[in-house]
Amino acid sequence: MWGHRKSCVCGKVNRMCNQFRTLQQPHLFESHFGVSKPTGEWRDDVYPDYVAPIVRRPRGGRPGARESVLAKFGLVPAASKTGKRELSTMNARDDRVRTARSYKGPFRERQWCIIPAERFYEPLYDLDQWAAGSRRSERFAIQRFDQQPMGIAGIWEIWKRHPDDDDRVTSFSMLTINADIHPLLHRFHRPFDNQGKPEEKRTVVLLGEAEYDAWLDCSPGNAFDFFHSFAAEELVAASCPEPPRTKKPKVEESIEPNDSIGAVQQQLGLDFG
Repeated sequence: MWGHRKSCVCGKVNRMCNQFRTLQQPHLFESHFGVSKPTGEWRDDVYPDYVAPIVRRPRGGRPGARESVLAKFGLVPAASKTGKRELSTMNARDDRVRTARSYKGPFRERQWCIIPAERFYEPLYDLDQWAAGSRRSERFAIQRFDQQPMGIAGIWEIWKRHPDDDDRVTSFSMLTINADIHPLLHRFHRPFDNQGKPEEKRTVVLLGEAEYDAWLDCSPGNAFDFFHSFAAEELVAASCPEPPRTKKPKVEESIEPNDSIGAVQQQLGLDFG
């Protein structure tokens, strides 16, 4: 595992991981995450406000139990008046997750989750083109070298219009850490902000399979023990241009009655030199 150092703020914070590819194969949910594939439909590539599977502890379930549910990408705070996110809440920063209004409640209540993913996407900028004034980037896909599914650490929340409502919207954010010194992941995102200052580089928290239960059961005080990524040699990256986007699935697919919904395999490679 690759540990993180204390986060720094270097100019304006750039947008982080807002796209990833989730899983569809039932056997991967069962073999890798110990759950059944959730009921419902979702797209392979997930964007903000799309629904995707997450794995969590069921409320009132037996110790050690896991369940998979569909949730909306981009956490909707329980205090929202509209049931929609008002801020960019796809990523919850490690240095703000305990105190930010959107996250401090679920953090205190230990509403941890695991986000099954085949890969996540990040933008790569050409420094020569940047110096020439171009701000165009190339989308890259990052996945495990061994081609196994990723378990991204996340935090989830439930929104209800009224406290006694049976219907509710479940949503989630990915947890993120500083990646300024990661040998691979520091290469992604904007190199400088609008004032010409270096941008902080960040990445999602990646869990090893042996950590899943400990993560789902940890206390708020111990949560930061899991805030790390994989080593560079455990990851691969390659250019992956974005295809034409299809219509977004309906948000209603992330609504849970009674808080319970059913309990590129090809290797990518890149030599950065």
